[in-house]
Amino acid sequence: MLLVTAVIAALSVSAVSQAVLSARARDVRSADHAIAAVQRVSIAVRDAYAHQAHTVILQNRSHLGHYQKALHDARAALATARPLLRGRDLETLESIALGLEALDENFTTSLLPHVEGGGALLAEAHDRALDLIMEAQESADRIAAHLEAAARAAEAATRVAERWTVALQLAVLAVALLLSAAVALSVDRTISRPLLGLEAAARRLAAGDLTARVAPERDDEIGSLAHRLNEMAVELDLREKRLLDAERLAGIGRLAAGVAHEINNPLGVMLGYARLIERRDDEAIRRDARAIVDEIARCQSIVGGLLDLARPQRLNLADTDLAALAHEVAERMGDARRVEVHARGDVVTAVDDGKVRQILHNLVQNAIEAAPMGAIVLDVDGDDPQAVHLRVRDQGPGVAPELRPRLFEPFATTKAKGTGLGLAVSASLARAHQGELNLVDTASGACFELRLPRSPRPAQGGSA
Repeated sequence: MLLVTAVIAALSVSAVSQAVLSARARDVRSADHAIAAVQRVSIAVRDAYAHQAHTVILQNRSHLGHYQKALHDARAALATARPLLRGRDLETLESIALGLEALDENFTTSLLPHVEGGGALLAEAHDRALDLIMEAQESADRIAAHLEAAARAAEAATRVAERWTVALQLAVLAVALLLSAAVALSVDRTISRPLLGLEAAARRLAAGDLTARVAPERDDEIGSLAHRLNEMAVELDLREKRLLDAERLAGIGRLAAGVAHEINNPLGVMLGYARLIERRDDEAIRRDARAIVDEIARCQSIVGGLLDLARPQRLNLADTDLAALAHEVAERMGDARRVEVHARGDVVTAVDDGKVRQILHNLVQNAIEAAPMGAIVLDVDGDDPQAVHLRVRDQGPGVAPELRPRLFEPFATTKAKGTGLGLAVSASLARAHQGELNLVDTASGACFELRLPRSPRPAQGGSA
């Protein structure tokens, strides 16, 4: 804005200066034209007198025609000069005109009647004509001197105006250059550098560095672009993690299929023999057999969990009251401990109730194991128009910081008898609903939040 103002000021100064210089130049030209017109008047009046003098000298009327022409030219010169003069100069010019008419009257009434006879009357008339012409000449000289002084003053004013014009233009130019430098620095600081930062972050993202971020220090379009770039980086990071999870789960699926084929049959045989051993009368042998049965069942659970984690999740969606589903899960686990259910808002949405029941069962079971003496709260929140949020809170010791980065990975567990597949399977089922399962920060204990969108679009036949 300041630069635009400076440019406008420079143009204004140039325009005003040009107008002043043009006015001064017009004053000089007007003075020159007026001087020339006055000089023509002076010459024409002298010519008229010269023809009168020739008439007196020759004592005949031979120059009368020339005199009439000179008189006409003098009157025309006066008419031409009048519009060019002002004030005292114009008054002096009118006195010259009056003197010219007096000169003509003297010539007509006094000189011509006595031109052929001569004598004292002719000499007297000639002297009167000479006085008139001298007075006219002096008046013309005064006008010319005054006009020349005015022309010199106009020329001096023009030179002063030129100097001031140059000085003002240089000053405005200097201010414009300073403002241009300031604008350039501002553009570099506010536009060029942020854009270079955005470019550098985009290059890092293109090179695969998904941790690249831009500090959005402004609230304008560049700041908005920085926000969008950061959001894109986060989304790309999430997508990459999901792809890695999908690849890992695909590998686990192939491994699980092989394990199920190679291990389930021997496990079945071992389980059969262990059941037979359990029937013996020896209590010590039966106790050992039951331990074998328990461990075989644990192995089968691990294999089943791997298959659940790796196989594609096909959902049977139906409108489900998630509050009622939460009460059902709480009641089934009520013999272990008391589970409180809180519900609010619209909690009906389309889900696969069996899969959601499995997720809630895993979360409540983990909460019971983490906090055997504290209360468990299952909160169903339907206030969000986009999704329903189910939160399971416990009063246990919380999740260790070192476990959080891999909390939803297979086999990530601190339990002595846990398989580490419950949260991984639950997260997979949440993703199949186009939802999320996350650990939420709380002041004490642990809180897991399951977010289920109201209009899920599960991938048919896709891997969860």
